[in-house]
Amino acid sequence: MPPVGQPDPPPWQPQGDLVWQPQPEEPSWQETQVYDAPGGQAPATGYGPDAGYGPPGAGWGQPPQYPPQQYPGGWQGQRPPRDRRTLLLAIMVVGLPLLAVLGLVVLMPRGSSKPADAGRQEPRPSASADLEPTASPTGEASPSPSPEATAITDLEGIDQGRADGLLRQGGVNDAGEIHNAWTWTDRNGLNLLALTSTGRRQLVLKVTHLAHLDAQPSTLREMRDPQSCRRQERLDAGFAQGSVQVSDLDGDGIAEATVGWYASCDDTQQATVKLALISNGDKYILRGQGFVGEPPPGVPAATFQPEPESSAWPATFYDTTVSVFHNVFK
Repeated sequence: MPPVGQPDPPPWQPQGDLVWQPQPEEPSWQETQVYDAPGGQAPATGYGPDAGYGPPGAGWGQPPQYPPQQYPGGWQGQRPPRDRRTLLLAIMVVGLPLLAVLGLVVLMPRGSSKPADAGRQEPRPSASADLEPTASPTGEASPSPSPEATAITDLEGIDQGRADGLLRQGGVNDAGEIHNAWTWTDRNGLNLLALTSTGRRQLVLKVTHLAHLDAQPSTLREMRDPQSCRRQERLDAGFAQGSVQVSDLDGDGIAEATVGWYASCDDTQQATVKLALISNGDKYILRGQGFVGEPPPGVPAATFQPEPESSAWPATFYDTTVSVFHNVFK
């Protein structure tokens, strides 16, 4: 019969060398009882964290004694001891190298996910239909601008032959009729500004700005503005004389250029007039109504709407463009 408190042996048959032996059940925390024995002595039997338990006669704090029992591994009389130091040592052996590896990973310098810049990134070409507003990428980053405009000393008007050669060098093979062209040098290298057109009754005015023609050519801005009139009307369109001005307005080492054009189907009415300023691929434009030259008596002065809104323009850009507009269109 098993000791008091032990379960009855299960009804199973021995298999091989395994023989069922009853094992003592340790009391749970709720079952423990702590005694305050007079004079610091504890009863011979009892329960508690330090109390001996088992057959009568076991001393205070003495390990319980049971009849010899067979446990796996050859232990006789008691359960195999639990070696906590061995467990802690195993955890340290496995854990410390892992912590060291994690520390190295954290302390290793992290490089940039972007490849090193092998050189200046060329701005992508952009086309617009005004001579049509589109977003245009900006080229190199500029230093803090200066409020003083800087003249471009090597600005030069060139003939059609040289302009055509530079356009082809920049990948423009269908320029059409070349009306005017200029070159200059700034932080974008050798630049070309060409005013061209294609067609007659379906006229398309074009403004092309190429840069880096002395190295790897790129198109900073191309604007197209198609023009047409009804069959019985005569189209009068072209680039406004005196509208092209090239200077470094913000002192960043890159020149800004203004260019204006007009289109009309009736000489007695105001024409559609436009004046654009281009800067390193960005475009700002004034669109309005007016005459090229002196208007007839009683006709109101030329008007315009800026795009983007004037508050989005650099101050020197807006003031310069408005001044050129009023000088060219009346």
